[in-house]
Amino acid sequence: MIFGKPKFYASLEEAEAAPGINKVRRLAVHDLDIGASVERIVRFCHLEELYFAWNRSATELPVELLFLKRLKVFSVLNNPLKEIPEWLCELNHLEKLEIRGTNIVEVPSCIEKLSNLRYLELANNRLLHIPSQIGRLPRLRTLNLSENPIEIVPDEILMSPSIKTLDLLGTALPEAEVKRIKSLYPMSAVSSGYIEPSTRFYR
Repeated sequence: MIFGKPKFYASLEEAEAAPGINKVRRLAVHDLDIGASVERIVRFCHLEELYFAWNRSATELPVELLFLKRLKVFSVLNNPLKEIPEWLCELNHLEKLEIRGTNIVEVPSCIEKLSNLRYLELANNRLLHIPSQIGRLPRLRTLNLSENPIEIVPDEILMSPSIKTLDLLGTALPEAEVKRIKSLYPMSAVSSGYIEPSTRFYR
């Protein structure tokens, strides 16, 4: 344990060699067939953090992951995922949800059930629309929608009193929409290089 955090297990094999299943709280799964490996994963029922990355056959998330009721962090990176399953909305202890570099085109409206969510990243997907229900998440502080072909952000999200950071870098927002968002997020990021001042907002 480092700085009070449980040990991070970088593979299933490493986790399975741990002294006890209940001690595995943080796990990364890379380059595996998720469907074929899900029974091995859900054995670690005390998991609080689960990271999926570069699992090229992972077009869907198996429903068995719902057994991981203690998850606080769930990250899905660079997988060919086609949709966010509605059962994911039942993992109500989630504080951080990161789904990036997938083929998803929509987000289920039931996401508003994740009332403990503080950080939501949906960057670099194929999202055309964003559900207004995200604006109802009472604890959400950071929302990253960058690198998606969205053209509008729902008013309910823009008016949310809890969202303090809104990242829209690389989206298809027209100039009029950017101006509207600026009026609600008066402090836009100014950074060197490729980050435009009009695409990352703070308040």
